Amino acid sequence: MKRSDLTKLKKIYSDDNGIVYDARNSPFSIFSRKNTGYVLDEDIIFGKDYPTGSFDYDTYQILLYLKNEPNLDKIFENLEFKTVHGDYLLRQNIIENNYITPIASDTVDFENEILKMNANELTNILKKHGINASGKKKKLVKLALENVTSLDFDNCEFELAENGKKFLNDFEWIDLYDICLNDFEFDDFYKFVDENESDDLIQMGFEYIDKHLEHAHECEDFGYVSDCINARAFIYIYAEDTYEALIEEIKNYIFRINPIYDYEDYYSMYVLLNYYDIDGIRSYASQLEIDNLEEIFNNVWDSMNLEKEFVSKKEAYEFLNELFDEEKFDDLCENYLNEMIF
Repeated sequence: MKRSDLTKLKKIYSDDNGIVYDARNSPFSIFSRKNTGYVLDEDIIFGKDYPTGSFDYDTYQILLYLKNEPNLDKIFENLEFKTVHGDYLLRQNIIENNYITPIASDTVDFENEILKMNANELTNILKKHGINASGKKKKLVKLALENVTSLDFDNCEFELAENGKKFLNDFEWIDLYDICLNDFEFDDFYKFVDENESDDLIQMGFEYIDKHLEHAHECEDFGYVSDCINARAFIYIYAEDTYEALIEEIKNYIFRINPIYDYEDYYSMYVLLNYYDIDGIRSYASQLEIDNLEEIFNNVWDSMNLEKEFVSKKEAYEFLNELFDEEKFDDLCENYLNEMIF
């Protein structure tokens, strides 16, 4: 199970008093003791609601892909899109906004290509434009000449136009979102970007996730806090700061084996750790050629000022080293839950 599955929001609703809550309809979700949801901050929606009706995300992925693959049909075959409106409207959006320009359009004899097509080929290319047509070839040719452009032919390759380059620059935040936040479904990042003009995308990413982290602690939602810490690690990797990413991964490990929010029923259903949590620590330490990992671990532990300690600092570090053995990982986690939490 992906960690994002543990904190996925099912709906957002308003009560009779107009107060908006997140409803987490999941057995893995924890709310505060006093209510069955939590109030959203007025300045930012703490939710998972990237607008699937928007072309921004999919357009960015297409234009980014175009840098290495000039064939538009191959791009559409290889990418999975968020938008519910279909490939045709995405193509139309990209073309009408002049985000791409054909490299070989001057070599395509457009009218001749149309005339060479048979009825089935004409029907298929019209479908790309949302036109369901049948009948004699003469009728299909007329429709194709009116609706199809040279951009639709396989032998026409593309490159980014100036508008496309500007779009990639203006929507660079999507790259950070996709790499650092998408897996945890922090899909309201676009709203934070809209409300906070800044040239420092990395700093904006940290400010955004720290708002979520503060809110997660207020809600005493264990999985939500863990998502935030992991997202911070991803942002550090995005910023090419492997050392700080290592620190965040260690924080997450320490946090997850010391549940400061005491919900035993939650832990009866909860996966303590995923192997990639531990593998992140191992791989980052290896990349940095760390030879004092225990010292770093101890410093991070001390800095967290834990309210509860289920294990000592020394035991936690020894447990971490045991968990590096992937073959023993699941059994070790199960034993830990049984012995230390229940």
